[in-house]
Amino acid sequence: SYSFCTLLDASIMTFPTASANGTGTWSETTPAMYLDQHGFIISPKDEVPDPQTLRETEREHKNVDKWMKMIGKWDCTTQHYKKLKRRVRKGIPQTLRGLAWQLLLGSRELQLQNKGLYETLKNREMDPKLCEIAKRDLSRTFPTHALFLSADGVGQVSLFKVLQAYAVYDPRIGYCQGMGFIVATLLTQMSEEEAFWAFVVLMRDQKYNLGDMYLPGFPRVQECFRMVELLIQKHNPTLATHLIDEGVVVTCFASQWFMTLFVYLFPFKLVLRIWDMFLTERWKVIFRVALYLLLSEAPLLLTLKMEGILQKLKTLHNNKTPDEIIREANKLKVTNRELEQLAISIREENQAG
Repeated sequence: SYSFCTLLDASIMTFPTASANGTGTWSETTPAMYLDQHGFIISPKDEVPDPQTLRETEREHKNVDKWMKMIGKWDCTTQHYKKLKRRVRKGIPQTLRGLAWQLLLGSRELQLQNKGLYETLKNREMDPKLCEIAKRDLSRTFPTHALFLSADGVGQVSLFKVLQAYAVYDPRIGYCQGMGFIVATLLTQMSEEEAFWAFVVLMRDQKYNLGDMYLPGFPRVQECFRMVELLIQKHNPTLATHLIDEGVVVTCFASQWFMTLFVYLFPFKLVLRIWDMFLTERWKVIFRVALYLLLSEAPLLLTLKMEGILQKLKTLHNNKTPDEIIREANKLKVTNRELEQLAISIREENQAG
């Protein structure tokens, strides 16, 4: 199956816009809609890709053959983890990203083992209260992406079906705000059922365990906040002290980082590159990126008061290319083992009172 972005490939495309009543029907009288390579609406003045985008596209095309061979011999590929990690960090080609993600997650195998289950799940009703909340959130998820423009369009319909099926599949979690951004990102890369099983792995597999982010009371989110605090203290004690003195706590700015894996705030092409690595290298990627962005702007943050800091924290990624962020973030010595040890110590600290 082809994802929307596979069809777009790396070109800027134009389509007539949906009718004003939001029904999703096409009209010859409406103006053209300009889309970037990922399906997001852009201004006509941005129709011509910038030099950085052209360089990235050229590099992607050169890597397609390598990735085709890797995917064709996936069992062999996974036996050479360092090589796989190195190539993932350079970016998975857009045309192969959906398939590569499924292979990295192992969700294709899970889907094959559970033939017909998704069809059953999506036709069962979720809790009415959760259903109302989920439907209300649909239009807020990627409102400028071509897939998700209209309430009865393919994107919003598929998004709701996946969320509904998961709420039935895992009543412990049900539905929580933030989950829609994860599923929508998957839907831009793969089919509806493929997105469901990829989401199941992200939520329930011990390597990712994203479901714990959405448990009542958000204990895992609070744990991540504390881990960020400790990492800032370790890598830049002066910045840590300044944030405390100004009353800026991690909860003020990092909840969307962790609950949407950066989808809510970051440019989509950066999100995709981060996710490439996250699916391969797990949570150290998220913490490295978060820490790098904070440390890179530390000289400026140290000069700002609370309001200025909070504003700056929303734009830490500005004027940085995905290549730069990934290269510099991976220089930081943050490992999965260290994160696991921090989590254990935080839980012990909480139990002690």
